[in-house]
Amino acid sequence: CSPSNKKNYEFPMGWIDNKESPLKTVMRELQEETGFMTSSDPKKLINFYPDTGRNDRTCYCFYTTKLKKIGIPEKGIKIFFKSREQIKKLIYEKKFNSSTHIAAFYSFINLV
Repeated sequence: CSPSNKKNYEFPMGWIDNKESPLKTVMRELQEETGFMTSSDPKKLINFYPDTGRNDRTCYCFYTTKLKKIGIPEKGIKIFFKSREQIKKLIYEKKFNSSTHIAAFYSFINLV
């Protein structure tokens, strides 16, 4: 079973634009994808290389607890707020199945 072209739960994410810092990227992507902004700087959780041996991309994971709605989500995106237990269930049901997002989630559980 392939997750391609299936509805899936995930965290906001994006690519770093030229000469943009990871922190600036996370704030921009949060707003672009969800219509929310954070009223404080997001806290860095972890960074890692998701495809070692294949490319040199770095995955930077942040979290925030102070959200303010300022717009609407990107077309095709629905916003859900889930508890830790609900996310664990979604992972088990293969409805939250991006490996980088799962790594970010378990880092959050273990570090925060």
